[in-house]
Amino acid sequence: MENDLVCAECLDGSILLHRIDPETLSDDVETLVCRDAFNAVGDIVFDAELQPVILGKNGKISRFLTGGTVETVYSTEWSGEEDRVPYRLGIFGDRVCFTDIRGGQIVQADPDGHKGLVCYDGTDSQTVAFTPEGDILLTESDGVRVSGAQDRLYLDFARPGAMIRYQILILAGLTVLMLLFVFLLIRIIVQLTRHQYTLTQGVAFAIIVSVIVVTGLISGMLLHSFRVTYKDKIKEQLEGAAYAVARQISEEEMDSIRTTADYEGEAYRSISALMENNLPAEQEFYSQIYCNIQRMDLEQDTGYAIAYLDRSIGVYFPLDEFETDGVRRVYETGVPVWDDQSSDVSGTYLAVKVPILGDGDRVVGVVSVGVDISVINETLNAMQNRVILSVIVIAMLLWVVAAESMSYILAGDSKSKKEIDGGKQTFPAQLIRMLVFLVFSAYNLSSTFLPVYVLRNSELFHGELRNLAASLPLTVNIFALGIMSLFCAGLVRRAGMRRIMIWGAAFALCGNLLLLLIPHYFAIFLGLLLDGIGEGLIMNALYVILTYIRNEEDRRNGFSIYNAAYLSGVNFGMLGGSLLAVAFGQRPVFLVSVLTWGLLMGLGLYLVRNLEGMLTEELSAEGGTEDREEEQKEAASALQFISDKAVLSFILLIQNPYIVFNSFVFYLVPLYCSARGYEETIVSILIMLYSQIAVLSGDYLTEHVSARFGDRAMYVALLMNVAAVLLFALTGSMDGLIFALMILGFSAAFGKPVQQSYFLDRKAAVRYGEDRSIGVYNFTENIGESLGPIVFSRLTGAAVRGYMTFLAVVTGCCGLHFMMNSKGMKREE
Repeated sequence: MENDLVCAECLDGSILLHRIDPETLSDDVETLVCRDAFNAVGDIVFDAELQPVILGKNGKISRFLTGGTVETVYSTEWSGEEDRVPYRLGIFGDRVCFTDIRGGQIVQADPDGHKGLVCYDGTDSQTVAFTPEGDILLTESDGVRVSGAQDRLYLDFARPGAMIRYQILILAGLTVLMLLFVFLLIRIIVQLTRHQYTLTQGVAFAIIVSVIVVTGLISGMLLHSFRVTYKDKIKEQLEGAAYAVARQISEEEMDSIRTTADYEGEAYRSISALMENNLPAEQEFYSQIYCNIQRMDLEQDTGYAIAYLDRSIGVYFPLDEFETDGVRRVYETGVPVWDDQSSDVSGTYLAVKVPILGDGDRVVGVVSVGVDISVINETLNAMQNRVILSVIVIAMLLWVVAAESMSYILAGDSKSKKEIDGGKQTFPAQLIRMLVFLVFSAYNLSSTFLPVYVLRNSELFHGELRNLAASLPLTVNIFALGIMSLFCAGLVRRAGMRRIMIWGAAFALCGNLLLLLIPHYFAIFLGLLLDGIGEGLIMNALYVILTYIRNEEDRRNGFSIYNAAYLSGVNFGMLGGSLLAVAFGQRPVFLVSVLTWGLLMGLGLYLVRNLEGMLTEELSAEGGTEDREEEQKEAASALQFISDKAVLSFILLIQNPYIVFNSFVFYLVPLYCSARGYEETIVSILIMLYSQIAVLSGDYLTEHVSARFGDRAMYVALLMNVAAVLLFALTGSMDGLIFALMILGFSAAFGKPVQQSYFLDRKAAVRYGEDRSIGVYNFTENIGESLGPIVFSRLTGAAVRGYMTFLAVVTGCCGLHFMMNSKGMKREE
């Protein structure tokens, strides 16, 4: 019993006493009847027998004894005690003390003499406690004071010299770091101005700088104007709310609230009800504001509050000098007094004080209404952030469009020049780039919110099964991409790109139409299946065409163009889709996707018609399609090809573990951001960070990492992915996510090109045929990628141990492949 943990819980009509045994953790609950305990109780302490001593805001202190007996310890209704305002209790043995915040005293209750005995006078402490020896502990403005046989300052709130010196050192260090940052920034600017840029980079850079400057200036002026207008509107509403209360309070009601016992009077209840009715907490605006009724003690020249909207005080609470000055000015002028930045321990407020008028327009009180400025600033900052993010996203969109347009134009000019100089057609790299860009733009319009959209429409399932079920439509979508790669090599030769373009766009259009019209789990499942088939047909067919480039340099350039256009298309679709989702909602994005696929069907046919015409001559130079088919009939079967040790070990131990990490970017990131309240634009910028790092550093890292590590560079890329996800798992924060995406971006810059070169250089791939080999490569890659949503659906919300298990398996795969194949690897390019 002596070691029990005791606490009290105040409810509307009762007090619950909890007595918890620390050994068994059993909770013995006792109920005490107390009318309006939630508002009416000011403080509760427990005596040596663990019986509650309760201070009511009506100035009465009661001890609840075993058996339900209630003993009055003190009351302000006793003769001579009317002016006291008990605020907080302290107990030591049989001594029950309280703070009198009106008289500035510590008073000991004397129930036998029906009076209070002053223990300490002249204090601003609102609390009272005791040392083990029975001395009184007071929390005053200058520190914690011990009052007993020898009055002394126990703890000084003033900052010691050592702390001041420490703060000076910190400030000096920050100043040095800021100067270093400015120096590095200047160095970066100087280096950028000295760098020689291509025409494409120059035009794109000029466009984005112009857009940012113009949009920034316009947005800045509009935001400033909106801030002023919004703040004026808030002030108008605050003043209106204050006057609505002030005009209904009479002078008689104000004069009726003088002593602590008046807390239970009709006037106090009327004023409290008046504030609650005029400022209903159910309305969002009023839920954020406070309302106080205040007065001036003209004799003492001090201000005090007699009622709070939240009922947190009784009939008296002293005001600080700043608040008192505002009340005094209202009494003197009779007009509203504004305070744009009043501060206390609870926050910084925008507040207005308006007069309560009595007979002859005499000021008899003040209504103070205010709102925490942080609430206003949060609203304005949220709006400002949305505008800034929109500007960034629009600038990025223009950057992508400008870069792709210039690349298309310059590649076309270069192609024409080569054809004039060489007298024959050259490979149409610009058409490949344009098609890849358009297809991936259409496919990725919903990528920033699709995992969230599917999860929200998976209400048929519950618990952990829901996460797994939500990952299946995405898994099927990616799996369909892989399946299509098995047939595309033959389809390109037999049906041609035009038919593939029509079929693919039609499948994708129908899939997105289902997602738009029927937001149900099974319709979403079927829609994503059709979308995957359509995307897979077009994407894999374009990839197969690259294998017809016999020149090693042109083929490598073709893969590089494909990867660059793929990432640009992902960026454009993702950024555009996020803007549409924020502006119009998620479902309308599927309508835009449907229209885009319809447009792509017509535009793609035109581009493909030119593409097929340009490829025919090149294929004929290699002996024609028929000769190639004849050669491939003599190659090893698909089963024999995949069964090759070098091929199979690469697929299982390197390619699939590596590509699973794509789902960290495109599956886990949207879910993580949605769970923390971030909009789709944030998701798009995060994924853009990842992809742009890959695009901008791709050529440099592919060249230098391959030269340094050779085929072993694919191990470097895979281990970088492991390190990135480990960093996120250990931090679990947005900062950790950003750094993880940066590491993954650098890995993506060279990881896939190195893997493609390694795969196509295997002897089995050469025998099987490079076009069919790349089909198998795409198929197995998409199979691995389709497992990603399932893997990360299990890891979403998992503890670090779950991530560690997954990452340990991936690292083990990397080591096993190295042991099996290290002898046949190139050490450098």
